[in-house]
Order: sequence, then structure tokens, then C-alpha cells
Amino acid sequence: MRVRTLQHVPFEGLAALEPALRAAGHEIATTRLFAGEPLPRVESFDWLVVLGGPMSVHDESVHGWLAPEKDLLRCAIEKERRVLGICLGAQLLAEVLGGSVRPNREREIGWFPVERVPGAEASPCGRALPSSALAFHWHGETFDLPRGALQIARSEACENQAFAWGDRVLALQFHLETTRAAAESLIEHCRDELVPGGRFVASPESMLADDARFERMRPVLARLLSVFEGSAPRLATARLSLRPAEAADVDALHALWTDAEVRRYLWDDRVIDRSLAAEVVEASRASFAEQGIGQWVVESAGGGGLLGCAGLRAVEGADEVELLYALHPSHWGRGYAVEASRAVLAHGFEAAGLPRIEGRTDTPNRASARVLERLGMRFEGERPLAGRPTLHYAITRAEFGAHRAPR
Repeated sequence: MRVRTLQHVPFEGLAALEPALRAAGHEIATTRLFAGEPLPRVESFDWLVVLGGPMSVHDESVHGWLAPEKDLLRCAIEKERRVLGICLGAQLLAEVLGGSVRPNREREIGWFPVERVPGAEASPCGRALPSSALAFHWHGETFDLPRGALQIARSEACENQAFAWGDRVLALQFHLETTRAAAESLIEHCRDELVPGGRFVASPESMLADDARFERMRPVLARLLSVFEGSAPRLATARLSLRPAEAADVDALHALWTDAEVRRYLWDDRVIDRSLAAEVVEASRASFAEQGIGQWVVESAGGGGLLGCAGLRAVEGADEVELLYALHPSHWGRGYAVEASRAVLAHGFEAAGLPRIEGRTDTPNRASARVLERLGMRFEGERPLAGRPTLHYAITRAEFGAHRAPR
């Protein structure tokens, strides 16, 4: 897509957003409002990214571009462009949608957790947020939710940290894009805002003490961007790369699902011809768009051909989601099934917001049962499925989090 950035000050740019957008193949152009550059025409972009700045949305008499910028945001929303607002950008979106912007009860500057709020799962972007994440903050004002907006995040210092308005407008008060260099630039140019004694105002030293915190925001940012732009997410592990199945994968998946050894453990008794494989891939694409879950192709992180597939599928006629995976027999016994399935479960719980995921295997398949047990799944009993004796397992979001926690 054609991404247009509105930049309010020279020291608050795209930061980690730029490589993330370029990696997704988007074209980026920037309008530097602080330098007097003219606002773009709404026809010139598909996606508008409105960045932060130390000014207030109310400073129209000081910054002559603020009023025209608000008009552009209204027009972009009316024309159904994607609009992402960050910090000041989020406050501008709140105002143009009819909300109010006012001083927050306390400044919030530094590293503080943001929490996904109950009900956030109603929005794809809400589902993309983890239940809690450490994020970077730098703001003294906040917004009230506009009518029709869905709150998706909060923090202890600031109740309204993020909202979605439909599926094409996203407002984030906090910063997932900040890099160490961006934080250093903010400290240099806005040091006067670091008022000592504030409960939620960190020192420059503490903000820069741990570079790993900047890196830990990258996966959250990538997941949120992929959902917001309407594309299915890619997943990665130490050894594997998981990408959403595409039409070009039909032949390779058909060969996998018709392999004699793999076929012994598939539930579907239908003859899997190429047309059925194509239907499965198309259904997966639709499921990613509607529910955030589907079928991933599993490949080696170093490149190469298809090792197998893994995914999540809603069970027809039941309020259940089940874990599915299949690997080429030549890759059995290497731990790939556990590694790929763990990434899929993490996506299901953290991004898709699922409360519970099922796992099934037939009684003779002890290898698959061991995979489910290594994932932390709880055995729920044996009962028939498709005429076969079947072991049923399940895991909840809380159980998965506990299983992954360091011991």
C-alpha cells in the first residue's frame, strides 16, 4: 500500500515502523508539517500514519497546519483510508471523531505496562494485542473515547491507551515503534517534561537501561500492523518460519496430505484431490480475514521447501477451535511439530484472543499425543471421532501462559 506519514517535529519519526512497513512491501512518503510541506491529497495514499509531537491538539493558533491536518483526517476516514494515530496522532483522531482531549491526571513518560481491556477481542486489533505488554510512553494529555470507538487498552496512569474505530482507524497513545535512538532524541528535545517526583515519570537513565525492552516491542508491533493492514501474520521460531498458506502452495500441500504415511493420521476420509486442497487454502485465507486464524506453511528459518503445515481451525457446528499440524515423514522426530504448534498456540491466545484450543489424535498415534502433552495440553478423555477411538486434549489461555512461564 501507499503509506503517507504526517510528521510533526523532526525528532519524532517512524523509527521501527519504517523497516516494518518496508518489509511488508509498502511504499512510504513523509509530509514534514514542521517544515511547512503541504498536506497530501487523500487520493495519494491508502494508509495514513499520524505521528507524535510535544504540541497539543488545541494549539491551532501556534501551529497553522493543525486545523488543515484535522480536515485531512476527517476526509481520510470518510474515504475509508486506513489511519493509524500514535500519541499526538491518537489524540487528533479522538478529536476529529468527536471525542475530547484534555490533560491526563499525571504525565506518563518511560516504560510502563499496557493491558488489553475486557471486550477488546471484538476488534481484530484488540485481539492482536497481548493481555499485557511493556510499552514506551511520553505524554501529558489523554483523550475521551469518541462515540462508536472500542477501547482496547489501558494503563495504570492512563485509562484510554488505545481504541479502534471500525476496522480502518486505530489510535495508540503508547509507542511500540520507539527505538533506543528515538528515545534518546525525545530525552534530548523534551527534557523539560521530565518533572521530578511524578509517579509515572522515569529518569533518562532508567529509560535507556535495557535495550532488550525496545526489541521486545517489535513482535507486538509487527503483529498489530499485520492485522491492521488486513494481512495474515507470519510467525517465527528459532528454527522455523511459518507463513500463511497461499494459492501457490496448493500443489505442495496436496502432496503432503496425500503422502501415504501422513494420510494414516488425517481425520478427513474424503479423497484429497487438488481441488479440495485449493478449497482448504481458500478457506484458510477467509478464516484469517474473519477470525485471525488459519493454516500456516512451515518452512526452515534458513529457507528451503515446505516442511509441513500447522494451523487453527474452527470446528464446524461447535464452539471450538482445534490445533492441526502435519509434517513430511522425513522431518518427523526433530521437534518441529512442537515448535511450530507452540507458535500457533501463542498466536491463537495472544493475537486471536482465543480462550481455549482443542487437540486430538487417534489412540494408536502416541507420537502426536506426546506432542500435545509437551505443549501443555490437558488430557480430557477418550471418545470416538469419525468412527475412530480418539484422545481429546485441551488448553486454556491461562494454562498456556503458565506452561510457558520460566520455572
